[in-house]
Amino acid sequence: MFVVEWEFTATEDFAALTALHPGRWNDINAANNDIERKLRKNPLQFSLPVSEGLRRIISDPLAIFFSIEGNNVYVQAVGWID
Repeated sequence: MFVVEWEFTATEDFAALTALHPGRWNDINAANNDIERKLRKNPLQFSLPVSEGLRRIISDPLAIFFSIEGNNVYVQAVGWID
């Protein structure tokens, strides 16, 4: 099991996307739940490498970028893919 920590910038990204897309809150919530589950369970299995040390998970309409150190996952940024 992995511990997931959201960096301040990722939290700001998520809040901004939520504010920009009020009609998609159900989709955002479902994507966030899916991403959190994948990050806790096995982030390497459910993600793709972006660059050295940086990985990505996409769950429509969100993409998150994160790094892993031991059993800790650090979410660094959130983007909109839709």
